[in-house]
Amino acid sequence: MDSRVVKVLHRTSPPRGFSLLETLVVVAVLGLVMALAGLSLFQAADRKLQTQVDRIQAVLNAVSDRAAVMQRAHRLVISAEGFWVEERRRGEWLQQLTFPMQFRSWESGLVFEGEPAYIRVDRTGLVEPSRINFKKADRSIVITVDPFAKLHLKTSEFR
Repeated sequence: MDSRVVKVLHRTSPPRGFSLLETLVVVAVLGLVMALAGLSLFQAADRKLQTQVDRIQAVLNAVSDRAAVMQRAHRLVISAEGFWVEERRRGEWLQQLTFPMQFRSWESGLVFEGEPAYIRVDRTGLVEPSRINFKKADRSIVITVDPFAKLHLKTSEFR
């Protein structure tokens, strides 16, 4: 009978530490994850700003429709505290308290400085073209409004 013997030489000790290649792969993966996280944080701030503009857009659309239906002039008042809607009745501007026209405060770090601005809507629902300037952290934000109640957003970095 033929027996085969397997000889075990000596035991090898496990390698100590990581190789240079393993370390470089981990550093590259961590760098990629950090870059993606940084990008998503910047995009989150832009999404918050766009959400605020969308809120103003929705209110302005509702005001435009209401002005046409009620045959009364309206205006969207923009101040440092927030924005709200007023309706012209018997020669006076009266603040509207019904949803979605009630007072709304600013979100997402927007700062409006200066005297209150007005976006006027005539009794046919057409909007007086306007330009409103805001600040947010290190950026200047300009919102322009066309006659059909469409908002356009333009941002620029401070130098």
